[in-house]
Amino acid sequence: MPRSGRLVIQGTGFGTDGDVFIAGLPAWTTTWTDARVVAFVPEAAPVGSASLTVVVDGTPSNELPL
Repeated sequence: MPRSGRLVIQGTGFGTDGDVFIAGLPAWTTTWTDARVVAFVPEAAPVGSASLTVVVDGTPSNELPL
């Protein structure tokens, strides 16, 4: 994913609000529904592989590679 690239995360149980972290950095989100989150890769994210974590109600997901 390029920096500032749009990332669509689909699944279930996202609730109505939370946080997305890419490479440990907070990612800006534009859409958040129970089944779909749209986030953007932070400009400060390192080049190369990185991890994705979704935090809902203070509980982080497993890290997933990007």
